[in-house]
Amino acid sequence: MDPSIPTTTDYLCRFPFEKAEILSNGDVHLCCAGWLPQVVGSVREKSIAEVWNSAAAQAIRQKIGRGDFSPCRADLCPHLTSLRNAERPAPWSPLVRRTESRAVDQTVSVESFLSPESSLFPREINCAFDATCNLSCPSCRSDVIAHAADSAPARWSERLVDEILEVLARSPQQLRRLKISGNGDPFASRAYRRLLKSLKAERHPQLRVTLHTNALLFTPERWTEISAAHALIDTIEVSIDAATSATYRRVRRGGEFAQLLPRLAFLAGLRQGRSFRRFILSFVVQQENYREMSAFVDLGRHYQADVILFSQLNDWGSMSPEHFARAAIHRPSHPEYAEYRRLLDSADWRRASDVWLSNLPRSS
Repeated sequence: MDPSIPTTTDYLCRFPFEKAEILSNGDVHLCCAGWLPQVVGSVREKSIAEVWNSAAAQAIRQKIGRGDFSPCRADLCPHLTSLRNAERPAPWSPLVRRTESRAVDQTVSVESFLSPESSLFPREINCAFDATCNLSCPSCRSDVIAHAADSAPARWSERLVDEILEVLARSPQQLRRLKISGNGDPFASRAYRRLLKSLKAERHPQLRVTLHTNALLFTPERWTEISAAHALIDTIEVSIDAATSATYRRVRRGGEFAQLLPRLAFLAGLRQGRSFRRFILSFVVQQENYREMSAFVDLGRHYQADVILFSQLNDWGSMSPEHFARAAIHRPSHPEYAEYRRLLDSADWRRASDVWLSNLPRSS
C-alpha cells in the first residue's frame, strides 16, 4: 500500500461489498484484479455464491469496511489515486465517505452494505471469464484468443453464463450490474453474446449493463441482435489507445482505424439519441502512443464522448520484462519520461471536465 494513503481513513470502498471480477482461469477478485490482487476463490471449484461468501472475501471486507486499504494497489487504483492527490473522487467512484447518508448504487445505504448479511451474491459482476477477442493487443496478449465452441474454456464460460442467468431468474433484485467484458470482446465471444441476447428489459428492470469493447464488431446488426437489452445498457466504453491509423495498427494488433471510425460514429449517434447514458473512449498510455494524447482528446470530443479516459499501462504478463519496461512511459525511469511529463503537464485539457486521468501519476 502506498504510504501516502492513511491506513485508516474516513472513506471506504463499496466494490468489495458489491463487485466480483471473474477471470478466465476461474479466479475471483472483489475489484479489478490489478487494483486488488488477492484471489478470494475459484469458480472452477465452487459456485459464484460460495466464492463470494468465502473466508478470504470476508477478511478483505472487514479491512475495507474499517477504512484500511492495505489489500489494495494504491498506485494502480484510479480511485485511490484521487485520494493520494487530495482530489474529489469521480462521480462514478466507489469511494464513499463513512458519514454519507446517500444511497450506494441508488439501492443500498452505506450502513446496510457494511452488514455481512447485505448480499449473498455480488450486485455487480465484471465478466472477464472469456478471453475470446478479435484483436491481440500487445498490452493484453501475445496472440488472438478464439475458443472453439466445443473446447473446455468455451464450455466453462457457458456454465458461468448459465449461473448468472439462473440468479437473474431466481432473484432478479440481487444482481444490479453486469460489465461485459473485462477481458476479450463482448461481440467476439459466443458466451457473452448469448448472455446479452438473453437479457430482457421487462424481466430484469433493475439490471444495468456496461459494455466494454474495441467496437470493431459493434455493427448496427449486432446492436439490433440485442434489442431486448437496449434499455438496460447505460454505459459503453471503447478501448482505442491511439489517434492515428499507424499507431492503432501497432497497439491494437489486428485492427484497422478506418474500420473503427464508422463504429464510433454509429455509437455517437446512439448516445446523442439517448440510447445509453455514458460514452467512454479509453486510452492506455504507453511509449508507442503518448505523443497522441492531445489528438485523442480531439477525437473523443469529435465523437462527443462523455468521458475521455487515460490510464497507465498495467503488466498483465503478456509482455516480457524488457518489453514492458520499454512501453511503460509513466515510470520515472523511462528515458522518455521527461518528454511525456512535459506533454501532459502543459496540456490545456488535463483538468477538463470530460477528461479523466484515472491512475496516471499526477506529477514527477
